[in-house]
Amino acid sequence: MQLARGDRRTGRTAGPSARIVRVGGVLAAVVGTLAVAAPADGRSVHDRDIGWPAALRQSLDLPALDGSPCRERTTRAKIRLQGRVSDREPPLRGLLRYGEADVWGSSWYTNCDGGRLQIGVAGGAPAAATRRIVRRLRDRLDERGLTEDVRLVAVRSTYKQLVTEADRIGTTVVPGALEAEHVSTDIDTTRNAVNVDVYDTATPAELTALRALVRDSPVNITLHVEAPADPGAPIPEYAGAISLERGAVDRSGRDVRVRVDDQSCASDETFDSAARFAGVSVRRGRHAWILSSRFRVNPTWPRASTCEGVDDPRLVVRTTIRLPARLGRRGIVDGSAGEREARPILLEPEGADAIRSLVPRFRYSGALCDVPAVERAFSGRAKSAWCSV
Repeated sequence: MQLARGDRRTGRTAGPSARIVRVGGVLAAVVGTLAVAAPADGRSVHDRDIGWPAALRQSLDLPALDGSPCRERTTRAKIRLQGRVSDREPPLRGLLRYGEADVWGSSWYTNCDGGRLQIGVAGGAPAAATRRIVRRLRDRLDERGLTEDVRLVAVRSTYKQLVTEADRIGTTVVPGALEAEHVSTDIDTTRNAVNVDVYDTATPAELTALRALVRDSPVNITLHVEAPADPGAPIPEYAGAISLERGAVDRSGRDVRVRVDDQSCASDETFDSAARFAGVSVRRGRHAWILSSRFRVNPTWPRASTCEGVDDPRLVVRTTIRLPARLGRRGIVDGSAGEREARPILLEPEGADAIRSLVPRFRYSGALCDVPAVERAFSGRAKSAWCSV
């Protein structure tokens, strides 16, 4: 179990994926993105007033959601906590959404509260019903020994309200803008907000309408406006996914044959991954060689792709990399995935201490979890703490 629900965003875009702005659902390739804050009289993720009666919230001991970004790292203790919660958690939606009233504000893990599961409780329901729902939920958590592992927080809106507002953007606020790839929307449950990305193709009228939405909407709206394209800017890059054939690895040598998968799904369906492949870099870690692969973005990509899930050999690049020194006792890991994820281990190092040292920054998965040396190194520990199934 890892931070599967951490910093969760539920995408609602014009297509399965998007070019430069979204590669793998991350706003990582945008140069000069500007976040537009809500006016003072609009809803904001930083508002102290989230629509809850202060006396009711205080009587229920519900802190208001902190919408600040979390930059804490994953630890073994946090992974163990989340595995425990995953195994025992009660039916949250049944209690908070489909019971006496809908107060379901979604749930997510955060590293900034010791890895605890956060459960959003929305205001708006009758006070008596809210009290009963919160009391019932806390009783269920206590019965399952999760009182210290789960935090209830007060949020402005229910998840259903966020979805409804996100849907309204494309049908009423800026009709046709999603289909024209001028904007995309998703739901950021960690901020109890609808996130709207406005691309440089949006019209002034659409931007005006969206800014009015930020001011007038009953839910939190975060607006991100893409800066005009700079023809002189460097071409953005994004990560690939590395794998290798275990049987072909020679620990006495320096050369390693790897496969790099282009996870952009080609976007414009030209399947030009080999031409855009930027290479694999190598760093020396204490117990592993850390590989990072990159592909260059194609600036002519359309906003949305229609080839999600395509399995085509042209999306794969095979290459041989040369390590700075022989492989030796070190393992090999894929460091391409990003700082907030537990990245995959491709080859375990030799020695139990070295095998354990890679977790939690990296994770064993698949057949590696069944390698005898790896199983022995983690003997007595829950498999969910070190293996991604």
